[in-house]
Amino acid sequence: MRVKGERGSMHSDIQAVVIDLDGTLLDSSKNISKETVRTLRSASEMGLRILLATGRSLKASERYIEELGLSHPLICYNGSCVYDPLAGKDLFHTWMSERVCTEILSIEDTVNCSFHAYRRHEVHALHTERHSEYLKQMLHMQDSSDTDITSLETYEFTKAVFVGEFSDTEQVRRHLAQTFPDSIHQVYSRPHFFEVMSTGATKGDALRLLLEHEGIEPNRVMAIGDENNDLEMLRMVGHPVAMANGTKQVKEAARYHTSSCDEEGVSRIIERIVLS
Repeated sequence: MRVKGERGSMHSDIQAVVIDLDGTLLDSSKNISKETVRTLRSASEMGLRILLATGRSLKASERYIEELGLSHPLICYNGSCVYDPLAGKDLFHTWMSERVCTEILSIEDTVNCSFHAYRRHEVHALHTERHSEYLKQMLHMQDSSDTDITSLETYEFTKAVFVGEFSDTEQVRRHLAQTFPDSIHQVYSRPHFFEVMSTGATKGDALRLLLEHEGIEPNRVMAIGDENNDLEMLRMVGHPVAMANGTKQVKEAARYHTSSCDEEGVSRIIERIVLS
């Protein structure tokens, strides 16, 4: 492991650690190692707030909240929602306009992509037979609603996802960027996963709201991530960490670097910087 910065008490001011799920907290098999669970529970017992920030839906994140025994709010849908598991309700939730959602559905039918959209914590999927090799990564697809997406009275998509080859997803990205330059946020959460949300719906925006709710200054927060949808939250905190399996942009934005998701990178950096 390579860590930039010195070990010691200079980092004892960290009050919270915000952790991405896929490619960060979760290993390649989508599990959390026993060592990492022990580290996070120890850190939590010492008063550190453990916060998760994921592109996943609420349903696809709940098993990890339960496994870690977390009670603090969760950032999900890439920042479109902040959910309080103790209160059992959303603290913040934003969605795209009916006009944007209608256009997304219109272009969906013109590209060779699998498509799914989240609405009120349910996922509605189309063309799941396309690119099934990528969809296997998406555990939450098993929670798909049986309701025909085109029959919904209102759309109000929290997030829409196109899964496919880059040439197809880029066609979608360019069209939506030109059509709605000021009202949507777009990001690749994985090379084959293109996601569309309302403007202002990033992990950084959601984290800012969450930290205000929790009464924590951003400079007293460590954030750990691996993909470009983590960049906004990494850039706003005092202690940004990149995984060894992270993108070039994530590594450039980080103050620290840790080992990969398959080498307990989250556990190692917390032990090194926070608990030492």
